[in-house]
Amino acid sequence: MNHKITTRIKAITYSQESPDLNSLKVFAQTKGKEIINSSTEAHLKVAQHGASIVQPSDILMTCSYSSPVCQAL
Repeated sequence: MNHKITTRIKAITYSQESPDLNSLKVFAQTKGKEIINSSTEAHLKVAQHGASIVQPSDILMTCSYSSPVCQAL
């Protein structure tokens, strides 16, 4: 994914025409939304997996607050 971002930014900023900053802004917003959605989906998968393996009598320990663990419970 990083290569695609770099390539797109270079194409926009180094084109022979004047840089289309609106296009770059839209691209950045789109990629940002994709990253947020991917992170949210991963978080839910972790919570679902945890919920499927934790039994009612299990004791869980974490090193710090873990929202996926809390969500799994």
